[in-house]
Amino acid sequence: ILDRGSDPYVLSKAHLLTGDAYFYKGYYSTAIEAYEKALQYTGKDDQDYPYAVYSKCYATYHMAMETHQSQRDSLLNQALILLEQLVSFSGYQQDYYLLKGMIQKAKGDYLAASSSFDAVTDPSAIGFASYYKGLIFFEQGNYPSAIMACLLYTSPSPRDRTRCRMQSSA
Repeated sequence: ILDRGSDPYVLSKAHLLTGDAYFYKGYYSTAIEAYEKALQYTGKDDQDYPYAVYSKCYATYHMAMETHQSQRDSLLNQALILLEQLVSFSGYQQDYYLLKGMIQKAKGDYLAASSSFDAVTDPSAIGFASYYKGLIFFEQGNYPSAIMACLLYTSPSPRDRTRCRMQSSA
């Protein structure tokens, strides 16, 4: 399909699925390439467009987090620029603020990150925002606030909850 297909809809979907597969295997660079190809076949009015942009941004963030510091800032800046394409898509507002905060935190801009996390209002995402705010407080040495933020954290993943408790009690 990817080599001989001609239907833009099918090619877009195929590249999105390929990107997702590479992402979940941890092959972020290859995932980014697949998301870029999906965007070539996806117009801004297509329902898959914001997903492709978000996925490419998220893969860029993960690649940055596994990259040497000398290249990390450049990748994080690319992710922030790409993320701005999502601001106008109402269905991605919560994802936008959460990922923006994660990127800002990774860049060391704790004040901006905290503000982005505060903008998260979806009950299903507030826990994650609280978790990341807890990490910010912890990294700043504000342990009581870190503990309070982690107490608000209600992730479905017990492993993440344990990690938050361990970092808060350190």
